[in-house]
Amino acid sequence: MEQKKFKAYLYRIAGNVCMDWFRKNSVQFAGEELLATIQKEDSELKRVELSDEILRALKVLSPAQKDVIILHFFYGFKLREIADITNVPMSTVKSRLKQGMDKLKAYMERSG
Repeated sequence: MEQKKFKAYLYRIAGNVCMDWFRKNSVQFAGEELLATIQKEDSELKRVELSDEILRALKVLSPAQKDVIILHFFYGFKLREIADITNVPMSTVKSRLKQGMDKLKAYMERSG
């Protein structure tokens, strides 16, 4: 198995195991914990302010859109890898990314 496919396969397994654990233990992951961790590790004021704004903006997204946005922009995954990780067609990933970006853009325009 080539390295990129194996990496996506491994992330899918890890994601499924995590989701199973969260479901079993009645825990919901909303992405805020990830951004809060990033925020704590970064001491630059501009970065913290930007992280706060991103956190607020991510709340307007559906969980599926948020997953795609975080995997693509925060972790640098390619769309094909995200499709493999989330076990959805590439067209669905593209759609979620587009819709999520449109929502984020509208949010940013409203919030100034």
